[in-house]
Amino acid sequence: MKALAHARALGALIAIGLFCLGAWAQAAPPSPAASNPAAGLPLWAQEKLKDSKDPKVFERYYKSGRKVADFCANCHGPHGQSVKPEVPNLAGQNTIYVLAQLGKFSEGKRKQFFMEGLMKALSPEEKVAVAIYYTNQEPRSTPVPDAAMAARGKAIYDKGCYKCHGENGYGNEKNARLAGQGPVYLMTNMKRYQDANAARSDDKMAKAVKSLTEEDMKALVAYIGSMQ
Repeated sequence: MKALAHARALGALIAIGLFCLGAWAQAAPPSPAASNPAAGLPLWAQEKLKDSKDPKVFERYYKSGRKVADFCANCHGPHGQSVKPEVPNLAGQNTIYVLAQLGKFSEGKRKQFFMEGLMKALSPEEKVAVAIYYTNQEPRSTPVPDAAMAARGKAIYDKGCYKCHGENGYGNEKNARLAGQGPVYLMTNMKRYQDANAARSDDKMAKAVKSLTEEDMKALVAYIGSMQ
């Protein structure tokens, strides 16, 4: 009798556990952002990216993006390697991240006179196409200018930068690829974050660079540029 009572009690506990597990699963479904990294993008970008999963559509976007890049190459270069020191390299960047930035320029959340005007001129398909083209180009790094300075920069990077930008500096959908970026571009933007400049403001980045000295930033820039 004791064994039977024990079995019944155990069965009741299992049933309650399964009920609670089911209720928890219904109450806390996975967020769309977790299953869809592009969920935070404007709808036009989400729709086009979804279409680009088809290899044939991707190829069409890539070829179209190469044509759009003929114009963008004046600043970003024909293959995503900047021809102007203050302009970022786009080769190897995350496609979703680049589209998010284009969305910010379109909405005036990120300031740059030329880019804001360009976003008004490009169609949604052209924006996605040029993002796909550039982000699928081969990135490059720059030679280490000073080994000791780069080592100091690595120590700074490994203290915190890697948490968002990755150990190799490759970034992700939410954070930029830093590896191989030019020194002028990196330095300019770190100072903008420090100064809370409207052209580039972000609370997390502002806190990350707040305590960095000029020499710290130079070292960090030297290391980041050399990352492959």
